[in-house]
Amino acid sequence: MNIHNDRDLDDLLTAADPLTPGVFDDLDREFCALFSAITVDRPAIPLRRRRSIRLAIGAGASAAVLTVGGVAAASWQSAHTGSYATGGEADGGEFLRFSGDDFATVARQIAQGIPFPPGDSADAYIPRVFAARGLMTTEGVRSTLELDAQCAWQGYWLQAADSGDVTAQQSATEVLRQVPGWQAISRQTDPGFRESQTQLATAAVTGDSAAIQQSWTANCTELPRQWQSK
Repeated sequence: MNIHNDRDLDDLLTAADPLTPGVFDDLDREFCALFSAITVDRPAIPLRRRRSIRLAIGAGASAAVLTVGGVAAASWQSAHTGSYATGGEADGGEFLRFSGDDFATVARQIAQGIPFPPGDSADAYIPRVFAARGLMTTEGVRSTLELDAQCAWQGYWLQAADSGDVTAQQSATEVLRQVPGWQAISRQTDPGFRESQTQLATAAVTGDSAAIQQSWTANCTELPRQWQSK
């Protein structure tokens, strides 16, 4: 059969299809519905959830979050067979099961080097942020925890500014100034995201409380506050 156009190709594929006619149509509809459910950016979702979705589908983060019932096979990471799942992205690392018995241990290892304010640490965020059943790449976990740490420093900065604690505010300013260069955040390719990080760093340096407050209110209010003075 000579193929001259798309219709000829479709006819050839149909003739070669060993399955019941219509099966591929059903699969295609199901796939499209699943893809739409994963990628749609619903207006009613709070800003913090939009941030997570951007990380999930961004090429830089490779943090595809899929809520699924189960995953086949253990990873080559034999030391952590509970959390690691077979596969992953070339630049995003192995996929991790949130439900793995050792997920918290693996996440703490991934979080090494991320600074948190005094009295705070990744331990306060891991069981809460990753409580849902699902998967995320190691790069996605790192990205999420870096953004959670940024939230903590924003809150710590605002607390220091409100109380007049100049030393604490200066410490927070120095950290927020460095956030755009953090390991995972610096690899984000979304121009809007990169610009927002630069603007937040500038706001901290210039003492723009309104900008820091706006960001913290939009993205951070549901997070733990271990840094907060009692």
